[in-house]
Amino acid sequence: VMAVAAGGCHSLALTTEGDFRVWGRDWHGSLNSLGLFKAAKADAAFCPGPPREEFEALAGAMATRQPLPQLCAPDVVAAIADGMAIGDDSEELPPPAGALRDKARAEKVVEEAAEEAQAETAAEEVIDWDALREAWRHGPAERHGVDVHRRVHLKARQTGRNYMMSWQARRRELWPDSGGAAPSKEEEAESLRVFHAEIAERSWRLRADAARFGGPLEHGWTAEECDPNTGVLALGVELDKASKAEI
Repeated sequence: VMAVAAGGCHSLALTTEGDFRVWGRDWHGSLNSLGLFKAAKADAAFCPGPPREEFEALAGAMATRQPLPQLCAPDVVAAIADGMAIGDDSEELPPPAGALRDKARAEKVVEEAAEEAQAETAAEEVIDWDALREAWRHGPAERHGVDVHRRVHLKARQTGRNYMMSWQARRRELWPDSGGAAPSKEEEAESLRVFHAEIAERSWRLRADAARFGGPLEHGWTAEECDPNTGVLALGVELDKASKAEI
């Protein structure tokens, strides 16, 4: 042999006498397409490999070191002339390149989606929003005094632009007839308590939806509410900073 060319599942060799030797699995008809070498040189030995089921049987024999038969073109012609059935491997072709990788990726995506759905369901079952809402409304006053919301409000109004703008909008909504001025300190204190609880609740809800599949935009939040500089979380951060500075 003076030259060898190898394909994915077949090989071609050129001998010093000028003959060609062709062998392989022929799963995709590669050897049949090389029949031109036999047509070009009458004395060339054209030896296609066996169909896949026969190849697997021969591979098993190779594992036990048993002699392997060689299935060449003359044997195939003789078998057809004798009415023998030649195995057809067209139904058992190997998977296309990348098929196994794509299948693994698809299975991983399905598995991750199932895990996210399970985590989302578990999160919804664990979070008791009604209980948290009551804790946000009454907990600070019980721990830090009845005027804690007023003190935090004064601090947040000085340090938080988003907080100040949001509170001004809330005042005009609550008391439109008086230009946003509360009719009494008691009513203003109650409104601040509810306002702070709503900020905390919305911040927690947005974070919870951000951890869910699809993100907050897929769960009813607007782009403005999700804005990191002026949205719900920015407002929550300003309230948190004021609370830590004052309490």
